[in-house]
Amino acid sequence: MRKLTAKQKLAFVLSLYFFGFLALIASIFLIVFRVTLTYQIKREMSLETLEIVNKHLAYDKTNLIFVTDSDGNTIGEELLKKGFSGLFLDKDLNKIRAFGLFNLYDNLDNPNLTQIISTSKNTVQSKKISSKTVMWQSGQLFTYFVPLINNGNIFGVAVLGKSLNEINSTVQIFT
Repeated sequence: MRKLTAKQKLAFVLSLYFFGFLALIASIFLIVFRVTLTYQIKREMSLETLEIVNKHLAYDKTNLIFVTDSDGNTIGEELLKKGFSGLFLDKDLNKIRAFGLFNLYDNLDNPNLTQIISTSKNTVQSKKISSKTVMWQSGQLFTYFVPLINNGNIFGVAVLGKSLNEINSTVQIFT
């Protein structure tokens, strides 16, 4: 085997440092990219969630009523248009309606459903909006849990989710 000259050794070491530096920059870029996209989804959901609930839900003395908005859109159409999934539970945490990914269910989702019910229970008890990333249908959903309250009475909870699979797929393309 032939020995490397000092110049070749220096070039090799500098190449290693350069590629290490590029890998570090790429990693930082991917982290910032992922955090930025996730923040945008969370921000979008926080703005859109209350709008959807206010435009499409009404209350009578004891029931939650789904209504069309002023443009004639149903809550299902609105959720689809915004790329959201929705799960609406009554005050006893029984399913009223499900839309999008929450309409799909298999036995693998049992632990995830337990987590959603537990967070919904905490939301009903605290009467405060909460958010959480949950697994559903082998993908991540960023979810908002909104207590449905009218005149101090709790009617249930709306669980609205948006898939994070787009972010994960985009990040995987770069890795």
